[in-house]
Amino acid sequence: MGKIIRCNVSQPRVKEAAWQYDFGKSLLVEGLPEYEGSTISIHFAAHEYKGTVTEVPATVTEEGILAPIPDKYFRNDDTTHDYNIYAFVYVTTGKSARTVARIIIPIESRSKPTDYPEPSGS
Repeated sequence: MGKIIRCNVSQPRVKEAAWQYDFGKSLLVEGLPEYEGSTISIHFAAHEYKGTVTEVPATVTEEGILAPIPDKYFRNDDTTHDYNIYAFVYVTTGKSARTVARIIIPIESRSKPTDYPEPSGS
């Protein structure tokens, strides 16, 4: 899989898993309506219902909504089993803010590379 993980909101689970310790990936969410005049961000999370999220500003492109996935979700405390990460598309207007989509990204666990960079907080 390349640097971009693609997903359509009509099929919110990414079909092809990414690998643990692969960094520098972005999420492209397709199939959403245009939210003209809105600010769009992606909230990334290691857990679907608990913990905190990392908010990442998104860019609207011709193909969809694009945001870099923080590398820390590909490390995930060096877990030794397959896991999911979650992306929530969050739209803010002058009057309200709301989640408009949830994406599930499967991650396949693997051995940690010896040259894997230490986390920098992202």
